[in-house]
Amino acid sequence: MQCRIALWRQVQALYMPGVSALQVTSAGDGYDDDTVASDAQPETERLWLPSDLSEEFLRSCSVNLLDKEIRLRKAQADDALHHVQRQVRIWMGLIHYKQVQVDGPGQQSNTRARNLISRLSGKLDCYASRYDRTRKIVIAAHPDDAWKMKYLPLNKEDI
Repeated sequence: MQCRIALWRQVQALYMPGVSALQVTSAGDGYDDDTVASDAQPETERLWLPSDLSEEFLRSCSVNLLDKEIRLRKAQADDALHHVQRQVRIWMGLIHYKQVQVDGPGQQSNTRARNLISRLSGKLDCYASRYDRTRKIVIAAHPDDAWKMKYLPLNKEDI
């Protein structure tokens, strides 16, 4: 992952030249230059996407870079909604299967079915939170866009 981030930094320097200054200031959290490169965890490293930048830094970037990210975020929201719908269908099928086939005196089969349903609920929550995060990013970038009528907030009661 660290190699991919390094490649991303090279492309980012070309299309988003103002971000290199942000990378230097965010990396200087008490580390010297030698330890930043070796001790940085790629999972927590900030990528500085166009939606993370202020208007000042966006002016130094290539044209329509934010619009391209928003198109990708909308596709990500579509995918997350698709996964939420799929997980709900699977979850309902498992609930029905457990009620019809498993409910009875056997503790082992009931426990196994409950564990499977709880794992599936965890995946469902993950996809729902991904949709919510993506929706918030797009709303922050384009607050008066017409797509807000298509992608409504996803409440716990809706799932």
